[in-house]
Amino acid sequence: MGPHNNESSAGGPDTTTPLLPHYEDNEHDLENEKYPTHGGATTWATWGLAWTILSLTILIRWITSPTEFRPAPHVNNTPMPLWRLICLRIVEAASSIVLLLFMFYTLAKPLYLHRSFTLDGKFVVGGLIALLSDGFLNGQQYIFAWNSYAVNMGSWARFTPFHRPGAPSRYTESLLWGPPMYVYFCAGVAIVGCKLHGALSARFIGLSNEAIFALVWLDAFVFDFCVENLIISTTHAYAFSKTYGPMTLWRGRVNQFPLYESVFVATLGTLFTWMRVQAGEDGEGLSPVERGFQRWRAGVGFRGGGMGGGGCRAL
Repeated sequence: MGPHNNESSAGGPDTTTPLLPHYEDNEHDLENEKYPTHGGATTWATWGLAWTILSLTILIRWITSPTEFRPAPHVNNTPMPLWRLICLRIVEAASSIVLLLFMFYTLAKPLYLHRSFTLDGKFVVGGLIALLSDGFLNGQQYIFAWNSYAVNMGSWARFTPFHRPGAPSRYTESLLWGPPMYVYFCAGVAIVGCKLHGALSARFIGLSNEAIFALVWLDAFVFDFCVENLIISTTHAYAFSKTYGPMTLWRGRVNQFPLYESVFVATLGTLFTWMRVQAGEDGEGLSPVERGFQRWRAGVGFRGGGMGGGGCRAL
């Protein structure tokens, strides 16, 4: 591989990954380059491509639908208290700003200045594509509710695979506060988790890596629990309409909250943190899901300096 301006440290791995590397003249010889035989990039890329195609199909069918692509109706035309509506609009505005900042600093700026597709940028893109998975939540029964006063154009649930005929589909999918959650609970947690990982590693030399990640997981759990319950209690932006009772706080109330929600979110955020830490410790700045992509270049002859070769490896 050529030089990549890749810096790393125990607590803050540089998130630039060699998706769009820059090669100096006479420094890169494809014929003599050795390609690793390990790494599951092909498997992950195949899954990512399949999911992307499925998501685009769902999105197109939803947008072109004359019945589903419209704001969800208000249930019983119940008015929303003004103070809750104001809180909801504040959450929508703040969430949109957070998403725009992520897109600017992890996608637009690195691509414009360095022609570099950072690992954090990949996390952001992946999170936005994964948003379509929301449609599976109510595919069989109504277990998750959204507030119809949120900015929305209905739901794409009807077009997801395995959606049961007759299952609800005319409900809200938030367009302003929903997508950012898939970004800051993944990429955001990973960025903060890496800093915490580095700080703990430097402060407590004898602490095992497993113990450090356990503390990262605990931090992510507390973060999710606080953020979600704050949003739910103040805005009623969404609600868990059906939960597993023994693991539910405030059971039977509008703001009931299943603890396993924070368990799942914390686990996901910790996995993203682990990938970012691994990229910082890798000699080429590659996360575990990226390793092995060099074999593609060996097979198809991409030199990797342009958007064509880089775009292929982005998958």
